[in-house]
Amino acid sequence: MWDMRQLRMMNLWGWWPKMIKDPKKRKIMRVYGYCSFGLDSITMIAEIISLYLAVVNGSFRGAIINIVTTTLGTMAAQKIYTMLVHHEFISHICDTLEDLDNRAIELMGEECQVTMKDRERRCLLTFVFVGSCMFTVCHYNVRPIIVYFLYGERTIAMDMWTPWDEQTSETGWIVVLIYEWIHIFAAMYGMTVFDSLFLSIFEMILAEFDVLKIALRKINFAAEKKEVTLEFCIKFHQDLLLLVARINEFLIPIQTIQCVMFTFTICFSGFELLSLSDGSLNKMANLVEVVGAATYITFGYCYQCHCITEECEEVVRAACDNNWYEGSVEDQKKLLIILERAKNPISFGNIIKFDLGCFIAIFKTAFSYYQVLQAFDI
Repeated sequence: MWDMRQLRMMNLWGWWPKMIKDPKKRKIMRVYGYCSFGLDSITMIAEIISLYLAVVNGSFRGAIINIVTTTLGTMAAQKIYTMLVHHEFISHICDTLEDLDNRAIELMGEECQVTMKDRERRCLLTFVFVGSCMFTVCHYNVRPIIVYFLYGERTIAMDMWTPWDEQTSETGWIVVLIYEWIHIFAAMYGMTVFDSLFLSIFEMILAEFDVLKIALRKINFAAEKKEVTLEFCIKFHQDLLLLVARINEFLIPIQTIQCVMFTFTICFSGFELLSLSDGSLNKMANLVEVVGAATYITFGYCYQCHCITEECEEVVRAACDNNWYEGSVEDQKKLLIILERAKNPISFGNIIKFDLGCFIAIFKTAFSYYQVLQAFDI
């Protein structure tokens, strides 16, 4: 099973103190985590003021970058807050997956581990996503220093309101720059690690479905002593569906807000990118990074949710892909329990259904908003 190393990474900012065994140190780390979250969230006030001033004093076009950064900052704050408040449930998810994995390995051994290894490699690819997003953070944070040394111009990493003019106050510029570095790194770190964690959890759920299908196909109804029992499969399937249902309920508000905000992020970023008039290479790079990250995260969630829904249906085929017709009437009745459960596959979401259709709809909606912006020549 994947070791969920993203949780250990979260503790860099104190957002996963459960890994610390000493109760006193755990409390100190939790206070540190809330302080880090508060420091990151306070910056949102300056971003909102900057966005308001950009709209009032300028034009909507000039505020697009502010809208995009504020949107991403809001999403990051929501996910970090979720990690802090719902740490017990996230621990429950990991413990349940580990329990399912141990039960499967105990019964099927190496055959189960081979399936898990394939899914773990995919988790590793998802984990690499965190590193690629940290490159974006470096680009945002290092740019003002490079501009200052090359051209002597004081710039800041992102547009935000400050009580002083960074062009006239060198000390103020340094303070704002350091504060922005902390905010950008914390926000991007928290958001990408959170998404990487749950995409890995989805991969492990898919791995458990793979194991369940293997177990169902291995049942020999004609044998007196079965290597894999039907009771094991029924209990395993029940626990797995219960876990998926609870994760779905937990993620509904997060994914709903994420879909809406990423729609606007893709729309505004795409509009600014395609209508960029000043030819700023830096601004173009920032927008490409934002659109790329938003697309990856949105596609990852939609694709994984779509796969889990399909796997719920695939259980029916696996349950019938054995010699069930040679079993007793009692065994066939037990098999019906799995078949009936699989007839109503879990679909992620509520108002918005999270699947590949949702991913396509997001881009269609974003393109529609883009056409509106273009028509009004904002």
